[in-house]
Amino acid sequence: MTGRFRSLRPPWFVIVGVAAFLVAEGFLQYIERRLGAGAFDVKVRPGLVVLYAVAVVYGVYRAVTSHPFFDDGYRDWLSRTPWTVAKPLPLGPIQLCGRDAVVLSLLVALNLISPQRDSMRILCLFLFVQCAILTIANWWTTDSAYAYLGSFGLALMIRLWGHPWVCFAAGAATYLVVHEGVWQALRAFPWNPSYALSFSPDVAIRDRQSPVTPCGWPFDRLFRDPVAKTGAPATGLDALAWSLLLGWWISCLASRFTERHDAVVFTHFCTFIVLWTSLLWRLIVYTGAGAYELPLGLFGRIATGRWIIPGYDIVFLAPVLIVLLALPMVLVGFMSRGVPAEIYGPILSALVVFLALRTPPGLKRWRLTGEHRMVSRISKLNKEYVSTS
Repeated sequence: MTGRFRSLRPPWFVIVGVAAFLVAEGFLQYIERRLGAGAFDVKVRPGLVVLYAVAVVYGVYRAVTSHPFFDDGYRDWLSRTPWTVAKPLPLGPIQLCGRDAVVLSLLVALNLISPQRDSMRILCLFLFVQCAILTIANWWTTDSAYAYLGSFGLALMIRLWGHPWVCFAAGAATYLVVHEGVWQALRAFPWNPSYALSFSPDVAIRDRQSPVTPCGWPFDRLFRDPVAKTGAPATGLDALAWSLLLGWWISCLASRFTERHDAVVFTHFCTFIVLWTSLLWRLIVYTGAGAYELPLGLFGRIATGRWIIPGYDIVFLAPVLIVLLALPMVLVGFMSRGVPAEIYGPILSALVVFLALRTPPGLKRWRLTGEHRMVSRISKLNKEYVSTS
């Protein structure tokens, strides 16, 4: 019985947050009784801010400490045991449990003693943060469809933020989808043992603890870079989903502005950032941040008369299409017809991202057959490295 009650005990930061709320709200209500109810005319009371912060931190804490994806030691230890999804996780469940009910009920009860009551948004904040972090884990550990549905639901919560009860209903539906993805991920456990290898094969070459035996330069680059998982969409359908989700998120965030002028400015700002980020991302990823360099420099092209090298310059096709196709479409197709910026802004952002992701050549084909010079990133980081080329 004692162990059961101990499992329901809130984390230390929740207790600190409760104490901070009582001090802030108690002091404010004491001053209001002495000076009058309207002595402090604040839009959001400090006590409510404390409850918001506790809900956010607790949502992060629950998702990160319970999911093996975020703890290398926990994941490695679990992979060496006969654990299956039919058994409970040793460090506690990922799904909501009794301690969550205690913590959230405590936050709601504290909010009831405050003149500024916003209990549903406290619950919505907790659901939003936890689902957001678990959606990140789902992207790397299970079918990407669960990550897409989770991302759609999170943006929908933002759009419905002005209607707390409806927002909570959307959060509950998103929670069910996300945790179905978590269950499917645990069912497929163990996952990829080395995420560092996925992002940077050269790091894995230097890391002697890597489960993959290094072959040395340049074999590791030829063997691993073309198939390295960078987090980018692998198929055209994934790229379309990414693009549409980006436009949906921009539209939902813009809907939170009360003034239309502010929404238009925000939409234009997001479109500008997406445009330049897509252009830079395309160039940086394909050139490998200096790992795949030009076969001839500017002076070499002039001297040899090879102004265009098709096998390498095709990497610039996506930026050219974005500039020559996307921008004129907005100026001629949307603005000339009076389409609001809140509509064409997200559409343009989605189009730009889709072109950046899916314009030929594919990344694998480029790294294997492109007319480039492969340069070792190890030699740039480690001066003691000796290149045989």
